[in-house]
Amino acid sequence: MSGLRSRVALTIAVAVLAAAATAEASRRPQPTSGQGHEPFVPFPVRTGFIVLYDQYNSPAALDVTSQDFEPAFDNMDGQGADDFTVPAGQTWSVEGVDVDGEYNGGPAASFNVFFYLNAGAGPGVLVCSRPANPFTQGPAAGDAVITLTAPCALPPGSYWVSVQARQDFGPAGQWFWQNRTVQSTSPATWQNPGGGWGTGCTTWNVRTICFPPLTGPDQVFRLNGIIVPVDLQGFSIED
Repeated sequence: MSGLRSRVALTIAVAVLAAAATAEASRRPQPTSGQGHEPFVPFPVRTGFIVLYDQYNSPAALDVTSQDFEPAFDNMDGQGADDFTVPAGQTWSVEGVDVDGEYNGGPAASFNVFFYLNAGAGPGVLVCSRPANPFTQGPAAGDAVITLTAPCALPPGSYWVSVQARQDFGPAGQWFWQNRTVQSTSPATWQNPGGGWGTGCTTWNVRTICFPPLTGPDQVFRLNGIIVPVDLQGFSIED
């Protein structure tokens, strides 16, 4: 009888520890929402702008954290990024970014948007930083129609865009950038400068190397704005 009681006590203890671990995990950020993707509805084109670049298509089953947390979770701040090219003979004034994503909680307070020059197969020099941009919700809760606080002027060349939710985990939870099943140019990258995720990706690396289970080589996004006329391309349209 004592042996049976010991086994029962052990089973209960294991169950309690498992429940405690699950509860603890729910109090900490996660790498992916773990949700199935909601019905996919691309945004309508914004009035007064054109679509400069579009890979708002082919959503994968999973997504990845790309968020600026509150100070308590600063070591878990992460950024996703994906690449695109401004064609020869054009200068783009990027006015907005549309992203497909998911919430566990939400909404975000705002979105940070960064543009980097291409460096091999990843982001290099930061050329335009737009923190705390306002947004409206897209067709689904985690989708964001982001309006930049000031345009970003990009001459011909290869670039990376990074979109990051500015969102406190307590109490607002997380936002996740939707992965994409199709790869355009280089695969999406990701970084976690504080090292809190334990991936080894404290600087930019291929996202599927940082998080191997999170399949889908790219991210879902679209850039909106105007193409600057040739006779105005010598003038700054940024700050």
